[in-house]
Amino acid sequence: MKTKETVTGKLGQLIEGFEPEYFFLKNLYNEKGWSKSAIQNVMTRFVEGWRYDGLDKQEHSPESLELERKITVLRELGHDRQSKIFFVTQYGENLGSKKFKELQDRQAFTNSREYKGMTEEEFKQYNQSRAVTLENMIKRYGEEEGTKLFEEYCQKQIYTKSKQRYIDEYGEEKGLRIVSEINKKKTHTLENFQRKYGKEEGWDRYKEYQENKHCSYSKVASKLFEELEKSLNRKDLTYIYKPKNHELHLSDNGKNYYFDFCIPELKFIIEFNGDVFHGNPKFFNESDRPNPYDETLTAKDMWKRDKQKVDFAKKNGYNVFVVWESEYRKDKNRILDTIKELVERNYNGVI
Repeated sequence: MKTKETVTGKLGQLIEGFEPEYFFLKNLYNEKGWSKSAIQNVMTRFVEGWRYDGLDKQEHSPESLELERKITVLRELGHDRQSKIFFVTQYGENLGSKKFKELQDRQAFTNSREYKGMTEEEFKQYNQSRAVTLENMIKRYGEEEGTKLFEEYCQKQIYTKSKQRYIDEYGEEKGLRIVSEINKKKTHTLENFQRKYGKEEGWDRYKEYQENKHCSYSKVASKLFEELEKSLNRKDLTYIYKPKNHELHLSDNGKNYYFDFCIPELKFIIEFNGDVFHGNPKFFNESDRPNPYDETLTAKDMWKRDKQKVDFAKKNGYNVFVVWESEYRKDKNRILDTIKELVERNYNGVI
């Protein structure tokens, strides 16, 4: 049951219906060290966002509106008042996103070459001087302070793209759900291509993406494959690997698998597994998260994914030999000889 408390004057008109929330914040600002005017300004923005979402017609409480968490987030982001998270924390997702977009549009106009009356060369030099680089920060603030500010800037950029940023903004449950939704929309699936480009163009773009996927490759692995091709010395066989041509691509109902090396005439595949990115069980426990680019994956997840990939190839008639990077580095000749013997033993009639 909400206690009716009165707020008079212009502020009372602006926040009518949200008096309990205001007094909750008024008590809180003493603990947080905020001024009375700061709390009033924040409160009016909260109310503007709530009314934009129609919240004034619903039952609510300071706890249900997560006011203490929002104040904490705003204090932590006090140095970054032009970020989207700062707008969304104050006004809510809908109005906050709208106001942030308006800010971006204003900044884009006032930062344009036409608005500043510059030539293209002048505008290019102007933008280069404004870029947040270590060199520019040192020029502006000196080596010690400039280096410190640049490192802080880099950390802030990492935060804004991190999972923790969404947890801070929305709470753990909703934050993780939003991160999951964002990641799903960013993945290169047929569904996402067709959602973005339409059914036909989406399908064409998806096929093109799959054909050009996996442009990167391991130089260590490619060295092994080059040596193997040279050692086998068979011109009647085809060798598929990067950077010679491409990787073997197999598809399983929309799930795509790419293999490092293949001799299609022999249906022979080699998978070259990096110890970190595939979680070599000699070095990692199943609960470890060794992949620096995806900390959500445990080593156990990696093993399961790799097993599914190998099993699918075997189901389609391929023989698969797995090479671990550390084993190859330890004894390159032994690995090369083992592969040659395996090929010769299993495909006596061909090689």
